[in-house]
Amino acid sequence: DRFIGPIQMLANMELRYSFYDFTVWKQNIRLGVKPFFDAGRVFDDNSSITFRDWKVGGGAGLMLAWNLSTVINFDMAWSGEGSAFYMEAGLQF
Repeated sequence: DRFIGPIQMLANMELRYSFYDFTVWKQNIRLGVKPFFDAGRVFDDNSSITFRDWKVGGGAGLMLAWNLSTVINFDMAWSGEGSAFYMEAGLQF
């Protein structure tokens, strides 16, 4: 909640690439990588919308898909304000 406002704009681009499939104890495992890029900004009202001063960041991640439905992501992200490591486990979509 560091960047909040009544108008929010966000752009995200991510490229997913699976590079290895294997089976362990009859479970299908797929490994992949994903570089990503984000840009976003908040505005106080419609008249203040501009393409200046957007916050940008990017990073890369490792993706482990278990039976193609359960996905565990390990992401490292960087921006002008620093870096962060994220881990997420869940179902695709």
